[in-house]
Amino acid sequence: MTLARKFAGLADELRQESSPSEKLFRLAQRGAHSLGLSPAVTINRCVIVQITEPPKLTRGLSDLIIRRAEERDVPALAAVDNRDAALFRARLGRSDMVYLGELDGEVICHTCFHQGPTPFEEERATFAPWALEDASSFWSYDASARLEARSSGVVAKLFQVALREVFELHGGRCVRGFIHDRNHPSLILHERLGFTVIGKATAVGLSGVKWVRWESGGRARQWLLARNSDFALPPAMA
Repeated sequence: MTLARKFAGLADELRQESSPSEKLFRLAQRGAHSLGLSPAVTINRCVIVQITEPPKLTRGLSDLIIRRAEERDVPALAAVDNRDAALFRARLGRSDMVYLGELDGEVICHTCFHQGPTPFEEERATFAPWALEDASSFWSYDASARLEARSSGVVAKLFQVALREVFELHGGRCVRGFIHDRNHPSLILHERLGFTVIGKATAVGLSGVKWVRWESGGRARQWLLARNSDFALPPAMA
């Protein structure tokens, strides 16, 4: 089966939501959101993807300046989608690689990479820390663009260039990341860049505890953990 067909089948499965358990999951997810229970109660599911070689560069958007972000860029990065500037300061402070796209002097998009072997920690309370094998493995996360630029292709271009640098300049051998399972545009973008799906993670967090389920290759494992447990979920786990 081709990757395109796998992604299409996954997207179709998510759209149909035919099983009672899936319908119950979506009902609970929507209920937690509409009742304002988050962050005390979180219900999430994501698709884990990976790529092991740099993507091909496409033409176009030659006026988009792509570079590594610095401390001076923090206010502009935060303004892309109204984030807390402290989040980007923390990312730069732990030496994560933050790339930005600049057009006519304005920062309009960004994406980030965390290098192993230190686990990626930002999803600790929601899912778990994501384990990485060594310094050649990277975690890709938080690609975003200004609302008015999201259909222009700037994120795809930024992602292409940044991924090539991760592989060719920083010794990357594997880049992994997660996509919320209903984010179909992101699934399609990752498919086009050459990512493959390696599994799915579901997490339900309550006050002080969380239930985490990992599915891959027709098998599943699950854990009941403290909300801020040190347990790191290896994406390659099957």
